[in-house]
Amino acid sequence: MLNLTNNMYWFEFGGNKIGRLYIEGAEQEEFPKWRLIAKYRGEFPCHFTTLYINGGGQGQNPLSIEQNPNIGSWFLIGGMDNNCLQYIDKNIIHRAPMIQEKSFFSAVCVRASKIYTLGGYENIEKVQLQSCEVYDIGNDQWETN
Repeated sequence: MLNLTNNMYWFEFGGNKIGRLYIEGAEQEEFPKWRLIAKYRGEFPCHFTTLYINGGGQGQNPLSIEQNPNIGSWFLIGGMDNNCLQYIDKNIIHRAPMIQEKSFFSAVCVRASKIYTLGGYENIEKVQLQSCEVYDIGNDQWETN
C-alpha cells in the first residue's frame, strides 16, 4: 500500500509496542532510528495484516482528511483471531470482528471507505482460503463476498 506520509509505523507482533520512523522531512534524523511512541494495553495478535488508509493516488483526485477522517489511519486485521483494530489519532479502536478468523492474507482499501481481504489461511486447520471479505469502514460492518 502506498504511504504518502513522511513516516512509517511498527506494531509489534505478539507484543504491545508501537514505533515510528521518520523517513524524510523536518523530523528526519541523520541516522534514522525507530522510536517507541506508545504501548497498547493488551497484546497485538500474531500474523495480522496492516493496512494504511490513504485518500487515493496522486493525480487521481485523492480524498482529503476533511472529506474522510479515516485517512491517515492504520488497520490491523486478522492474525490468530478475527481482530479488526484501527490506529487513529494515537488511539487504538476495536472495530467489528472479521467474519472468519484468518491470517497471512492480502488486503486493499478502496477510496478510504471499503477494505477487501483476499485469501489467506484459516487459523485452526490452516486450510488455504479462496474467499473475499469486505469491510465497510463507515458502517463498521463485515460481509462475505
